Amino acid sequence: MKTKIASMLTMAIVMMFAVNTFGQKNQEVVKEQKIKVNFQCENGKAQIERELAKTPGVKEVIASMETKEVTIKYVDGKTTKDALVKAIEKIGYSTEFSKGAAATKPSCAKSCAGDRPKP
Repeated sequence: MKTKIASMLTMAIVMMFAVNTFGQKNQEVVKEQKIKVNFQCENGKAQIERELAKTPGVKEVIASMETKEVTIKYVDGKTTKDALVKAIEKIGYSTEFSKGAAATKPSCAKSCAGDRPKP
C-alpha cells in the first residue's frame, strides 16, 4: 500500500514538472522597441498607432507627441526592428533608422494644418 502511494506521488510530481516545463516553451517573448519617428501632429500619431498595430506580432503601439518616439511591444520571432521601421516607412514617415528618401507624407501638411497654433 505504501509503495503504491509513493509511486503515485512520484508520478504526480513528475507530471506536474513535465506540464510546467512544456508549458513554458509555448510562452511568447514580448520585446519593446522605441523608435524616433518624424510625425508632426495628432493625425500622424493616430495613424502610426492604428496602422502599426496591424503589423503581425505587434501587441501594443504608443506614440508620444512630446518626444516623437513610438514605443512598440511585439512578439519576438514574429517581427523585427527592421520590419517595424519598414512598416512605419510604408505608412509614410521616416525614422531615426531610415535610409535614403523616406520622408513625411506630403498629405501631412494638409492634415496638420488644424493642429498648428494660429499665429
